[in-house]
Amino acid sequence: MKMSDRNGLVIVFTGLSGSGKTTVAQALKKEFDRLGRLSFVLDGDELRCFAPEIGYSRDDRIKSARLKMSYAKILYEAGVIPICAFILGFREQREYARSLFDEAHYLECYLRCPAEVCARRDPKGIYRKAASKEINNVVGIDLEYEEPVDSSLVIDTDKVSAGEAAAVIIKHIEEKRMLDRGQGKL
Repeated sequence: MKMSDRNGLVIVFTGLSGSGKTTVAQALKKEFDRLGRLSFVLDGDELRCFAPEIGYSRDDRIKSARLKMSYAKILYEAGVIPICAFILGFREQREYARSLFDEAHYLECYLRCPAEVCARRDPKGIYRKAASKEINNVVGIDLEYEEPVDSSLVIDTDKVSAGEAAAVIIKHIEEKRMLDRGQGKL
């Protein structure tokens, strides 16, 4: 069931590991805090602890994305702005996420970053581990990252800082009037 009667917002970041999803999500949360808007960052890696039995195959990743988006929906229904920092590397995952919310309340941001830049950043050691065959089923290496074609925003995170990316997102939300002005600013 879509929540078209609410005037909330869900923000979903998609991009390769190392593209800056969590970093931009945290910067955006600071902006929402400053504006008096209640938000919460859902980090894909942190949420995995709630379902450690789910692996990393394509099917497992699809199952994991459904679970993660159900957390986002719970927050949304409680009046919190969920900021979702998930890879969502498959079109099917993003379509499912989008199907849970009214289009007017759903903002998908593709944080585009060249794979070689993500590999240089490698904050979690994923690219190093994949190269040495310690892990497999890495999106963008073993599993294809299906680049989004219909994201609301595309931000090249190799060219802008997290703060600049957050400012672009806030400006988009304001221009599209995605949140009412009844609570806090925006």
